[in-house]
Amino acid sequence: MQAEAKKPWYKQPLVWLVIAFPATAVVGGISLLILSLNLDTAVVVDDYYKRGKEINLVLTRDKKARELGIRGVSVYSSEKNMVSVTLASAAGDALENTTITLDLMHGTRGGMDVSLPLIAKTPGLYQVSLDQSLARGPWNVQVGNDEWRVHGRIYIPDGYTSPLSAQ
Repeated sequence: MQAEAKKPWYKQPLVWLVIAFPATAVVGGISLLILSLNLDTAVVVDDYYKRGKEINLVLTRDKKARELGIRGVSVYSSEKNMVSVTLASAAGDALENTTITLDLMHGTRGGMDVSLPLIAKTPGLYQVSLDQSLARGPWNVQVGNDEWRVHGRIYIPDGYTSPLSAQ
């Protein structure tokens, strides 16, 4: 038998196979660490009891909206960077002389949430301009005041219109 010339270690394929798996794990771990440090994670609420009591208040606002028969449609215009809301009520005077607030809540990133007062343009039509365009993803739309609320959901960039109703 002839003695084979020994190859240097870096020319052995098995060595690179052994090095590749741990190196891939290290790169993946560092990538996940960087992502976790840079992304907003405002998911956990500090005061669970207080938040639970607030949920009960929100349910009474939904019930009041159902009783008043309030329904509507929200339309987001990315060109004008504006949200228009059309509201109607079975009890005609329920929407008069009241301050109505628009809450846009991103489905996964709490730091992007927006709360703005709506400006009445005509009876039943409210508009507000946004400081910046909405990011991609699901957005919960909530319109209401201290007594009632209606809500819907839009998906940017797929849909810009959402029906609003009490649940």
